[in-house]
Amino acid sequence: QYNWAFDVGNMPANFRAGARYEKTKVTSNALVPIATQILWGGTNEFNIVFADPDFTELKGDYNYILPNFDFNVSVTDNVILRASYSHTIGRPGWGDIQGGQTLNALVRIDGGTGQQGDPGLLPLESKNVDFSAEWYYGEGSYLSAGYFHKNVDNYVGTTQITQTPFNLPHPGQGEWYEEAVAATGSTDPQLIREYIFQTYADDPAVNVTGVGSNGFLTGTIAGREGADPASTFDILVPANQDSAKIDGWEFALQHMFGESGFGIIANYTVVNSNLGYNNAELNDQFAIEGLSDSANLVAFYENYNW
Repeated sequence: QYNWAFDVGNMPANFRAGARYEKTKVTSNALVPIATQILWGGTNEFNIVFADPDFTELKGDYNYILPNFDFNVSVTDNVILRASYSHTIGRPGWGDIQGGQTLNALVRIDGGTGQQGDPGLLPLESKNVDFSAEWYYGEGSYLSAGYFHKNVDNYVGTTQITQTPFNLPHPGQGEWYEEAVAATGSTDPQLIREYIFQTYADDPAVNVTGVGSNGFLTGTIAGREGADPASTFDILVPANQDSAKIDGWEFALQHMFGESGFGIIANYTVVNSNLGYNNAELNDQFAIEGLSDSANLVAFYENYNW
Protein backbone atom coordinates (compact mmCIF):
# COMPACT_ATOMS: atom_id res chain seq x y z
CA GLN A 1 0.00 0.00 0.00
CA TYR A 2 1.24 3.52 -0.85
CA ASN A 3 -0.12 6.79 0.58
CA TRP A 4 0.54 10.21 -0.92
CA ALA A 5 -0.62 13.55 0.52
CA PHE A 6 -0.34 16.59 -1.78
CA ASP A 7 -2.14 19.76 -2.85
CA VAL A 8 -4.26 20.42 -5.89
CA GLY A 9 -3.85 24.17 -6.14
CA ASN A 10 -4.64 25.27 -2.60
CA MET A 11 -6.83 22.20 -1.90
CA PRO A 12 -5.34 19.38 0.19
CA ALA A 13 -5.66 15.93 -1.41
CA ASN A 14 -4.79 12.33 -0.68
CA PHE A 15 -4.11 9.37 -2.93
CA ARG A 16 -3.79 5.76 -1.82
CA ALA A 17 -2.85 2.80 -4.00
CA GLY A 18 -2.73 -0.79 -2.85
CA ALA A 19 -3.05 -4.40 -3.90
CA ARG A 20 -4.01 -7.56 -2.10
CA TYR A 21 -3.07 -11.06 -3.23
CA GLU A 22 -5.37 -13.89 -2.23
CA LYS A 23 -4.83 -17.58 -2.87
CA THR A 24 -7.52 -20.04 -1.85
CA LYS A 25 -7.51 -23.83 -1.76
CA VAL A 26 -10.72 -25.73 -1.13
CA THR A 27 -10.84 -29.36 -0.02
CA SER A 28 -14.33 -30.73 0.47
CA ASN A 29 -14.84 -34.07 2.21
CA ALA A 30 -18.44 -35.23 2.22
CA LEU A 31 -20.13 -38.27 3.71
CA VAL A 32 -22.37 -39.59 0.93
CA PRO A 33 -24.44 -42.74 0.27
CA ILE A 34 -22.47 -45.27 -1.79
CA ALA A 35 -24.51 -46.85 -4.59
CA THR A 36 -23.83 -50.56 -5.18
CA GLN A 37 -26.36 -51.70 -7.81
CA ILE A 38 -29.58 -50.96 -9.69
CA LEU A 39 -32.61 -53.24 -9.28
CA TRP A 40 -35.43 -53.32 -11.82
CA GLY A 41 -38.34 -53.54 -9.40
CA GLY A 42 -41.34 -52.30 -11.38
CA THR A 43 -42.57 -51.70 -14.90
CA ASN A 44 -40.64 -48.45 -15.30
CA GLU A 45 -39.00 -48.23 -11.89
CA PHE A 46 -35.34 -48.94 -11.33
CA ASN A 47 -34.09 -48.45 -7.78
CA ILE A 48 -30.58 -47.86 -6.54
CA VAL A 49 -29.34 -50.02 -3.66
CA PHE A 50 -27.12 -48.07 -1.27
CA ALA A 51 -24.46 -49.39 1.09
CA ASP A 52 -23.19 -47.62 4.20
CA PRO A 53 -22.11 -44.05 3.44
CA ASP A 54 -18.47 -43.19 2.94
CA PHE A 55 -16.38 -40.08 2.41
CA THR A 56 -15.60 -38.61 -1.00
CA GLU A 57 -13.17 -35.76 -1.63
CA LEU A 58 -13.14 -33.00 -4.24
CA LYS A 59 -10.74 -30.06 -4.51
CA GLY A 60 -10.53 -26.62 -6.07
CA ASP A 61 -8.28 -23.56 -5.97
CA TYR A 62 -8.04 -20.01 -7.28
CA ASN A 63 -5.93 -16.88 -6.76
CA TYR A 64 -6.49 -13.19 -7.37
CA ILE A 65 -4.59 -9.91 -7.32
CA LEU A 66 -7.04 -7.23 -6.12
CA PRO A 67 -5.97 -3.60 -6.74
CA ASN A 68 -7.48 -0.58 -4.98
CA PHE A 69 -7.07 3.15 -5.73
CA ASP A 70 -8.61 5.91 -3.59
CA PHE A 71 -8.50 9.68 -4.08
CA ASN A 72 -10.03 12.53 -2.09
CA VAL A 73 -9.73 16.28 -2.21
CA SER A 74 -11.03 18.92 0.23
CA VAL A 75 -12.59 21.54 -2.04
CA THR A 76 -13.36 23.68 1.01
CA ASP A 77 -13.12 23.11 4.76
CA ASN A 78 -16.59 21.56 4.65
CA VAL A 79 -16.75 19.83 1.24
CA ILE A 80 -14.87 16.66 0.26
CA LEU A 81 -14.89 14.91 -3.11
CA ARG A 82 -13.90 11.24 -3.38
CA ALA A 83 -13.19 8.78 -6.19
CA SER A 84 -12.10 5.15 -6.06
CA TYR A 85 -11.50 2.13 -8.26
CA SER A 86 -11.21 -1.39 -6.83
CA HIS A 87 -11.46 -5.11 -7.49
CA THR A 88 -13.27 -7.21 -4.90
CA ILE A 89 -14.37 -10.84 -4.59
CA GLY A 90 -17.22 -12.62 -2.84
CA ARG A 91 -16.77 -16.31 -2.17
CA PRO A 92 -19.40 -18.92 -3.15
CA GLY A 93 -21.73 -20.24 -0.46
CA TRP A 94 -21.03 -23.53 1.29
CA GLY A 95 -24.03 -25.18 -0.36
CA ASP A 96 -22.42 -24.63 -3.77
CA ILE A 97 -18.87 -25.77 -2.98
CA GLN A 98 -19.64 -28.87 -0.89
CA GLY A 99 -18.31 -31.81 -2.87
CA GLY A 100 -20.76 -34.56 -1.99
CA GLN A 101 -22.53 -36.22 -4.91
CA THR A 102 -26.04 -37.45 -4.16
CA LEU A 103 -27.89 -39.78 -6.53
CA ASN A 104 -31.67 -39.89 -6.54
CA ALA A 105 -32.80 -43.41 -5.63
CA LEU A 106 -35.31 -43.76 -8.48
CA VAL A 107 -33.83 -44.42 -11.93
CA ARG A 108 -35.64 -44.59 -15.26
CA ILE A 109 -35.08 -46.68 -18.37
CA ASP A 110 -32.84 -43.96 -19.85
CA GLY A 111 -30.81 -43.28 -16.68
CA GLY A 112 -30.92 -41.39 -13.41
CA THR A 113 -30.42 -37.98 -11.86
CA GLY A 114 -28.45 -36.48 -9.00
CA GLN A 115 -26.85 -33.39 -7.50
CA GLN A 116 -23.32 -32.33 -6.68
CA GLY A 117 -21.44 -29.25 -5.47
CA ASP A 118 -18.25 -27.91 -7.02
CA PRO A 119 -15.30 -26.87 -4.80
CA GLY A 120 -13.70 -25.40 -7.92
CA LEU A 121 -16.25 -22.60 -8.24
CA LEU A 122 -14.72 -19.17 -8.65
CA PRO A 123 -15.82 -16.30 -6.40
CA LEU A 124 -17.84 -13.38 -7.61
CA GLU A 125 -15.39 -10.82 -9.00
CA SER A 126 -16.48 -7.19 -9.07
CA LYS A 127 -14.70 -4.24 -10.68
CA ASN A 128 -15.97 -1.16 -8.91
CA VAL A 129 -15.97 2.58 -9.63
CA ASP A 130 -17.24 5.00 -6.97
CA PHE A 131 -17.65 8.78 -6.84
CA SER A 132 -19.01 10.81 -3.94
CA ALA A 133 -19.38 14.31 -2.56
CA GLU A 134 -19.74 15.14 1.15
CA TRP A 135 -20.83 18.41 2.76
CA TYR A 136 -20.24 18.78 6.50
CA TYR A 137 -22.51 21.71 7.26
CA GLY A 138 -22.57 21.51 11.04
CA GLU A 139 -21.19 19.81 14.12
CA GLY A 140 -21.96 16.11 13.57
CA SER A 141 -24.14 16.92 10.52
CA TYR A 142 -23.47 16.12 6.88
CA LEU A 143 -25.11 15.53 3.50
CA SER A 144 -23.59 13.16 0.93
CA ALA A 145 -24.31 11.82 -2.55
CA GLY A 146 -22.51 9.02 -4.36
CA TYR A 147 -22.57 7.15 -7.66
CA PHE A 148 -21.36 3.57 -8.05
CA HIS A 149 -20.84 1.21 -10.98
CA LYS A 150 -19.94 -2.49 -10.77
CA ASN A 151 -19.03 -5.07 -13.42
CA VAL A 152 -19.66 -8.42 -11.73
CA ASP A 153 -18.55 -11.78 -13.14
CA ASN A 154 -18.93 -15.41 -12.06
CA TYR A 155 -22.50 -15.40 -10.81
CA VAL A 156 -23.40 -18.98 -9.91
CA GLY A 157 -26.10 -20.73 -11.92
CA THR A 158 -26.93 -24.40 -12.45
CA THR A 159 -25.76 -26.64 -15.25
CA GLN A 160 -26.09 -30.33 -16.02
CA ILE A 161 -23.33 -32.85 -16.62
CA THR A 162 -23.70 -36.50 -17.62
CA GLN A 163 -21.66 -39.07 -15.70
CA THR A 164 -21.62 -42.76 -14.81
CA PRO A 165 -21.01 -42.61 -11.03
CA PHE A 166 -20.09 -45.91 -9.38
CA ASN A 167 -20.37 -47.59 -12.85
CA LEU A 168 -23.71 -49.15 -11.97
CA PRO A 169 -24.91 -51.71 -14.60
CA HIS A 170 -28.40 -50.84 -15.84
CA PRO A 171 -30.64 -53.95 -16.11
CA GLY A 172 -32.92 -52.23 -18.61
CA GLN A 173 -30.26 -51.58 -21.21
CA GLY A 174 -28.18 -54.75 -21.57
CA GLU A 175 -28.07 -58.13 -23.28
CA TRP A 176 -31.22 -59.54 -21.67
CA TYR A 177 -33.20 -56.48 -22.66
CA GLU A 178 -32.05 -56.74 -26.28
CA GLU A 179 -32.83 -60.47 -26.32
CA ALA A 180 -36.31 -59.90 -24.87
CA VAL A 181 -37.13 -57.23 -27.43
CA ALA A 182 -36.13 -59.58 -30.25
CA ALA A 183 -38.09 -62.48 -28.74
CA THR A 184 -41.30 -60.59 -27.95
CA GLY A 185 -41.21 -58.09 -30.79
CA SER A 186 -42.10 -55.40 -28.27
CA THR A 187 -40.48 -52.75 -26.08
CA ASP A 188 -43.26 -52.95 -23.49
CA PRO A 189 -41.40 -53.09 -20.14
CA GLN A 190 -44.00 -55.48 -18.72
CA LEU A 191 -43.42 -58.01 -21.50
CA ILE A 192 -39.64 -57.53 -21.28
CA ARG A 193 -39.64 -58.27 -17.55
CA GLU A 194 -41.93 -61.29 -18.02
CA TYR A 195 -39.56 -62.76 -20.63
CA ILE A 196 -36.50 -62.29 -18.39
CA PHE A 197 -38.31 -63.77 -15.36
CA GLN A 198 -39.37 -66.87 -17.31
CA THR A 199 -36.10 -67.37 -19.15
CA TYR A 200 -33.57 -66.58 -16.41
CA ALA A 201 -35.44 -67.39 -13.19
CA ASP A 202 -32.48 -69.41 -11.91
CA ASP A 203 -29.90 -66.66 -12.48
CA PRO A 204 -28.61 -64.96 -9.27
CA ALA A 205 -29.49 -61.57 -10.77
CA VAL A 206 -33.20 -62.51 -10.95
CA ASN A 207 -35.48 -62.70 -7.94
CA VAL A 208 -39.08 -63.77 -8.66
CA THR A 209 -41.35 -62.93 -5.72
CA GLY A 210 -44.80 -63.91 -7.01
CA VAL A 211 -47.58 -63.05 -9.42
CA GLY A 212 -49.25 -59.67 -9.59
CA SER A 213 -52.98 -58.95 -9.92
CA ASN A 214 -52.47 -58.50 -13.66
CA GLY A 215 -51.10 -62.05 -14.02
CA PHE A 216 -47.50 -61.04 -14.64
CA LEU A 217 -44.61 -62.22 -12.50
CA THR A 218 -43.25 -59.82 -9.90
CA GLY A 219 -39.74 -59.42 -8.52
CA THR A 220 -36.44 -57.71 -9.21
CA ILE A 221 -33.79 -57.92 -11.92
CA ALA A 222 -30.30 -56.70 -10.99
CA GLY A 223 -27.84 -55.09 -13.34
CA ARG A 224 -25.00 -57.40 -14.34
CA GLU A 225 -21.46 -56.11 -14.59
CA GLY A 226 -19.95 -56.85 -17.98
CA ALA A 227 -23.33 -57.64 -19.54
CA ASP A 228 -25.20 -54.37 -18.94
CA PRO A 229 -23.81 -50.90 -19.68
CA ALA A 230 -23.16 -48.49 -16.84
CA SER A 231 -26.15 -46.26 -16.24
CA THR A 232 -25.77 -42.59 -17.06
CA PHE A 233 -26.88 -39.93 -14.61
CA ASP A 234 -27.75 -36.29 -15.31
CA ILE A 235 -26.04 -34.48 -12.43
CA LEU A 236 -27.05 -30.93 -11.56
CA VAL A 237 -24.01 -28.88 -10.51
CA PRO A 238 -23.50 -25.19 -9.75
CA ALA A 239 -21.41 -23.34 -12.33
CA ASN A 240 -20.00 -19.88 -12.93
CA GLN A 241 -22.24 -18.74 -15.75
CA ASP A 242 -23.43 -15.15 -15.66
CA SER A 243 -22.21 -11.58 -15.50
CA ALA A 244 -24.00 -8.36 -14.68
CA LYS A 245 -23.54 -4.61 -14.66
CA ILE A 246 -24.91 -2.78 -11.65
CA ASP A 247 -25.00 0.95 -11.01
CA GLY A 248 -26.87 3.35 -8.81
CA TRP A 249 -26.93 6.37 -6.51
CA GLU A 250 -26.62 6.67 -2.75
CA PHE A 251 -27.83 9.64 -0.72
CA ALA A 252 -27.28 10.11 3.00
CA LEU A 253 -28.10 12.74 5.60
CA GLN A 254 -27.12 13.00 9.25
CA HIS A 255 -28.46 15.97 11.18
CA MET A 256 -27.89 16.97 14.80
CA PHE A 257 -30.44 19.26 16.44
CA GLY A 258 -28.09 21.76 18.01
CA GLU A 259 -26.49 20.51 21.23
CA SER A 260 -29.61 18.63 22.36
CA GLY A 261 -28.09 15.24 21.56
CA PHE A 262 -31.03 14.37 19.32
CA GLY A 263 -30.44 13.60 15.68
CA ILE A 264 -31.63 11.74 12.61
CA ILE A 265 -29.96 9.62 9.94
CA ALA A 266 -31.65 9.09 6.57
CA ASN A 267 -30.32 7.30 3.51
CA TYR A 268 -31.69 6.20 0.17
CA THR A 269 -30.14 3.92 -2.45
CA VAL A 270 -31.44 3.44 -5.98
CA VAL A 271 -29.86 0.62 -7.96
CA ASN A 272 -30.19 -0.70 -11.51
CA SER A 273 -28.93 -3.71 -13.45
CA ASN A 274 -28.63 -4.62 -17.10
CA LEU A 275 -30.52 -7.84 -16.29
CA GLY A 276 -34.30 -7.90 -16.08
CA TYR A 277 -36.73 -10.62 -15.08
CA ASN A 278 -39.75 -11.25 -17.29
CA ASN A 279 -42.65 -12.89 -15.44
CA ALA A 280 -44.20 -13.95 -18.76
CA GLU A 281 -41.08 -15.85 -19.88
CA LEU A 282 -41.29 -19.63 -19.36
CA ASN A 283 -37.67 -20.46 -20.14
CA ASP A 284 -34.88 -20.34 -17.57
CA GLN A 285 -33.81 -16.83 -16.62
CA PHE A 286 -31.01 -15.45 -14.49
CA ALA A 287 -31.96 -12.95 -11.81
CA ILE A 288 -29.83 -11.18 -9.21
CA GLU A 289 -31.45 -11.95 -5.89
CA GLY A 290 -31.69 -9.22 -3.28
CA LEU A 291 -31.10 -6.34 -5.70
CA SER A 292 -33.54 -3.53 -4.88
CA ASP A 293 -33.87 0.12 -3.96
CA SER A 294 -33.70 0.70 -0.23
CA ALA A 295 -34.15 3.43 2.35
CA ASN A 296 -33.62 3.85 6.08
CA LEU A 297 -34.65 6.45 8.64
CA VAL A 298 -33.11 6.43 12.11
CA ALA A 299 -33.73 8.72 15.10
CA PHE A 300 -31.12 8.75 17.87
CA TYR A 301 -29.97 10.44 21.06
CA GLU A 302 -26.28 10.69 21.90
CA ASN A 303 -25.13 12.99 24.67
CA TYR A 304 -22.96 12.82 27.78
CA ASN A 305 -23.07 9.20 28.98
CA TRP A 306 -26.05 8.12 26.86
